[in-house]
Parts: sequence; structure tokens; C-alpha cells
Amino acid sequence: MYPNNNSFALSISITVITSTCLIAIFFWLVKSWVKTRLLNDISFESNKQLEEYKSKLSNERERGISEFNSLFEQHQSTLGIFSDSFFIGQKLAHQRRLDAIDEAWKGICAIKLALDPHIFFVDYLTEGEVQERCLKGKHRADLEQAQYLMAEPDFGNTVKNVENRRPFLNDSLWILFYLHYSIKCRIVFILNPTFISKHQKNWKSDPGIKQLLVHLFDKKELDEFLQKEVGAIQFLNSTIEVKFLKEARNFISGKGVKGEILDAVPEIKEALQKMDIEKNRSEHNL
Repeated sequence: MYPNNNSFALSISITVITSTCLIAIFFWLVKSWVKTRLLNDISFESNKQLEEYKSKLSNERERGISEFNSLFEQHQSTLGIFSDSFFIGQKLAHQRRLDAIDEAWKGICAIKLALDPHIFFVDYLTEGEVQERCLKGKHRADLEQAQYLMAEPDFGNTVKNVENRRPFLNDSLWILFYLHYSIKCRIVFILNPTFISKHQKNWKSDPGIKQLLVHLFDKKELDEFLQKEVGAIQFLNSTIEVKFLKEARNFISGKGVKGEILDAVPEIKEALQKMDIEKNRSEHNL
């Protein structure tokens, strides 16, 4: 009887152990399957999210590149507009300078043409002869004609046209025009018989004219001018014209400006060519 009981107990124990092992194996398999499934699901979702993120980044990158290219093109277009505007502005400013120089040179020539024929008698008479003739009124008609021309609208417009272009002239060119105009008008005024007196030796000693001359001549040139018995007007004209043309050449043909720009001011170009020819001729004679 006892052996049978032991066999039964052993059988029960084996059955329990086997069942326990099977259950353990079953749970391990279930756990492994769940773990694998979860890992696969997580991996799938991660890959899916990664692909979506990469796609989103790619789209944003393309959009960013597109926006950058658009901004760059706008920037280039803006720079182009600024560059064109700057070039056009520079061109217009330079053209205005050329017009101003041209107008000033024409003004000098116009004043000379209008007044010199009526005051040129001082160039071939001595100081005493000028004073005597003016006191006796022998040149009254010439001086009255000069005064009449100075009051003419055309003469006033000549001066006004240069004054209107004053902002586009450098100081040296403006001063030369202004001195030429002021000195010639002053000469006409002081040679008038109602003004000239025996106490005045000559027109060159007039305080107003001397004050103007110091801005035109250096000391050596001024002494030479004051000592001239004849030819003072001619000396005055040549000095102003030569200085004006030299300043105009420097101003027009400065750094970065082609010499061909002189073609835009033909009268000044012609005067410069004549001046260069005279200079070369003088150097050759020496």
C-alpha cells in the first residue's frame, strides 16, 4: 500500500513541475512575442515619424531655399536699381558741371565782346591821355553805350545764367567769372566824366578795382599789371582767360574722367587748343 502512495505522489509532483515549466515557457513565449510586437510597433512608429520629420524638414528646406533665392533676387534687383540710379545721378551731376562751366566761359566771352570795344581806348593811351580825354568827355559816347549795354536784359541774363549755375562751379572758376564781370563794370563806371577827377591818376588806382585785382593776380602779376602804361585791358583779359581755361581743364578732366569729355564743351576745347598752340609756339621760339 505505501509504495503505491509514493508513486502517486511522485506522479503528482512530476505533473505539477511539468505544468509549472510549461506555464513558465508559455509566459516567456507570450512575453517575448509581446516584447517583439511592441518593439516592432515602436520601431514602425519611430520610422514613420522620422520619415514624416525628414519630409517636413525637406519641405522647409526647399521653401527656405526658395525664399532665400527670392530675397537674393530682390536684393540684386534693388542693388541694380541703386547702381543705375547712382550712375544716372553721377552722369546728370557731371553734365550740370559741364553746362555750368560752358555757361561761365560764354559769359566771360559775352562780357568781353559787349564792353571791351567801348573801353579799349585805355589800352593804347597813356594814363594822362585817358584822364584828359575822359574829363573832356571825348569818350562819352563809348562809355554811355557801355552803360546802356550793361542795363540791357541780355547782359543781365548772361550774368544771371552763370549765377544760377553757381552750385555746380568750383570756387576758382566762379571767382574768375565774377572778377571779370566786376572789374569791367567798375572800369565803365569810374571812367564816366561825372566820376573821374583830377585827383585820380588812373583807373587802375581805384580802390574798388585794386581790391578785386588782389584776388586775381599774385604779387608779381599785380606789380606787372599796375606798371603797364598800355595794354592793361589785354593783359587782364589774357590772365583771366588762361586761368579760367586751366581751371576748367583740371575740373573737367579730373581723376576718373576721360579727356574726351571736353567734346561736350566745344568752345572751351577750342580755346584750350589755341592756348596750347600759343604755349608750344612760345616754347619753340625760346
